[in-house]
Amino acid sequence: MNILTGINLAASQQTLENAAALGCDLVETSAHIGARDIERPGKPWSSHAAWQGRVFCLNGERDYIDGDGNKQHAPNFAESCGLGEADGICGINCRHSYYPYFEGTPQMYSKGELDEMKDKLVKLDGKDITPYEAEQELRLCERNIREYKAQAAALEMTDNTQNPKYTRARENIYKWQEKARHIVDETGIKRKYINEYIGTRDGVQPRGIKPINNKALKEFEKSTIQSVAQDLANRNVEALKVEKLSSPITSDAIIKKLSGGDLTGGSCSSLAFAYAGNLGGFDVTDYRGGASRRVFATTSNIVEIANLKGVKSEVLSATNDVRAALDLLKNIEKNYKEYYLATGRHAAIVRKTNNGFEFLEMQASDPKENIFKTLDESALKRRFKCRVKGVYNDESILIECESLAKNKDFRKLLKYINTNTYLQQKGIKGTIK
Repeated sequence: MNILTGINLAASQQTLENAAALGCDLVETSAHIGARDIERPGKPWSSHAAWQGRVFCLNGERDYIDGDGNKQHAPNFAESCGLGEADGICGINCRHSYYPYFEGTPQMYSKGELDEMKDKLVKLDGKDITPYEAEQELRLCERNIREYKAQAAALEMTDNTQNPKYTRARENIYKWQEKARHIVDETGIKRKYINEYIGTRDGVQPRGIKPINNKALKEFEKSTIQSVAQDLANRNVEALKVEKLSSPITSDAIIKKLSGGDLTGGSCSSLAFAYAGNLGGFDVTDYRGGASRRVFATTSNIVEIANLKGVKSEVLSATNDVRAALDLLKNIEKNYKEYYLATGRHAAIVRKTNNGFEFLEMQASDPKENIFKTLDESALKRRFKCRVKGVYNDESILIECESLAKNKDFRKLLKYINTNTYLQQKGIKGTIK
């Protein structure tokens, strides 16, 4: 709204300057279907449909000769169209403009065209309404979609996705999106998707969901990962079938399969879990954006996965991420056994070799950079964004991949990490294969 209004105001000022430079005191207003047709006493400009497509005088009022040689009267522009008023021409959300008009030239719109625009009706739910009224119904949908997206985004930012308000917000997004689609289908009025957009840190928009599908809750009702299951249900994450690999897969093959430039926040965790799934013999593709990514990037969910029965793991809570990570690395066995490590603001596969600790980079745009790299204090600070001293305790988590992949509940979770290629997202400035 601000951008549209600002552009119109700038164009309006330029038109006035052009008219003055040309010595022209007449202007013609533009016209469009669905013009505002509200009338209020004492405000002749309140009904935009009444004055659109007509000729007006900038200085007082006067007669003029039209393109057919007929004498016409040009009312005062500011008084008739509300120039400079919030609800007048070029005011808030107004799509009209105006241009210098020279006597004796044809006007842009004929009387018949203007009458057709003014009298045009559309049908919505069996009732005849004006296009303007239909557009106002759409504007209501857009405002509500933005409102509930903002509610959902705020809860996501604070890791409150298990809050019932989060579920209701996403269901309301879906409800108003469905109503908007219905209006478009019935009236033919175009939907303005930009009006439904909200600003988010990673550009990903909260998505609407149908009433909660309890499939995830039922699948994990006897499991210890109830919070993860609830989060999957709240976000309505789709489960996709995961096939077993026909033969064991090497680390290099997994890296080639999963890696790629990817800057969506939190996808490092789902990438690492997808790696563990492939290492365990399952054909899993990571989810680079959206609801699934957020589930597997939430610290409390990762801790719950780490505590699955039979999974070898350790969780440390500390204000010094670097010290916690280094303490966890002491538990890593040599001989290239691989582990999932989440610490600071990053998660990755790690291992211990004859040359020391290494972490796996899988999010670089250059394929040559998606390799195991040295994991030391410098890498923890630079790549993992680990703090040396914080205010609050944060969890650092280490999970042995082999024991994780053997767990039945984790194997079920792989269905929620797996994704269709067309749903993958790359984040701002990111690249994917």
